[in-house]
Amino acid sequence: MRRSLAITPALLFFCTAAFSADSAPQYGVNLVQNGNFELGKGWQPVNWSRMDRLTSFWKEAVPGKRNIDPGSAEKAGGQFPSGRYLLIDTDVLLSQYQERQKELDNNPEAAPPEKIPVKPPGYDSVGGTYGVAVRSDPIPIEQDAYYNISAWCKGTWQKNADGDFMPMIFVKGYSTHGPSGREQEVTRKYLACRADAEKGWQFFTWTRPYAPGKLRKDVKVEYVRLVVFCYWPRYEYGFDDVRFFRVPEPPDSEKSPLEKDPEGKHGTAVTPDDDKDWLPPPAEKQPAKDQPDVKPEDYDALKSLTEVTPSGE
Repeated sequence: MRRSLAITPALLFFCTAAFSADSAPQYGVNLVQNGNFELGKGWQPVNWSRMDRLTSFWKEAVPGKRNIDPGSAEKAGGQFPSGRYLLIDTDVLLSQYQERQKELDNNPEAAPPEKIPVKPPGYDSVGGTYGVAVRSDPIPIEQDAYYNISAWCKGTWQKNADGDFMPMIFVKGYSTHGPSGREQEVTRKYLACRADAEKGWQFFTWTRPYAPGKLRKDVKVEYVRLVVFCYWPRYEYGFDDVRFFRVPEPPDSEKSPLEKDPEGKHGTAVTPDDDKDWLPPPAEKQPAKDQPDVKPEDYDALKSLTEVTPSGE
């Protein structure tokens, strides 16, 4: 059994209070079910969306072989990721990814195919188009409560003239009051994991907590899901010890500027007209041959979300 992640004063100053009443908020308690990916069966961790075994995998770490960033270990209170973890590979052809999803829809037990090599530059890969998303089960929230997130991640990131590309974990708020009562995304914020491949496993957390239930006055945010998302560069990314936990309300000076501008460029509050998850499923039909190629429908949204400032973390 792994030990719980220590929350130190230097890292999270707000997790120091003790409470005796059962009704008191439980600060610092991880609300993510199976956030350490230790529980599951076969190739599937419980409480997380489907592993396709082509771009997403439930992996077992080789004991003693994990490369841990020393600085991150100190930030995380001396605790380390261990055991099983989530692996995401974005160096897969989009066409093969699409075929695999259809195959699993028809037969969830279908064995994974051999990966087809991607030729440079790889813009036709899943990393160069839709990316790979793995979703947690719903996490109920208190409307006025503040939360933070932390995780261990290994991978890489790339910043150039086109944008800042890195693995991310979105915290997406949902309502069930969408069309026909379906799940509707109404808020979002993300943890940017600017991983350094040479450092191995690194620890990431927000510098400021926030209250997802306060970002919309017209719609009640009933719960959140964590969405682990990787796209460009084409690479293999690892995630472990994913945590989402309640914290005391910070003073106004410590609150995120996004709360004061919920319709800002980071899209913290999703507009009522945007009733779809910003990560659409792969298109079922390809453009006709006499039509010009077009960018995926989520391209502009993706680009705007990766224009990161310190307040975006």
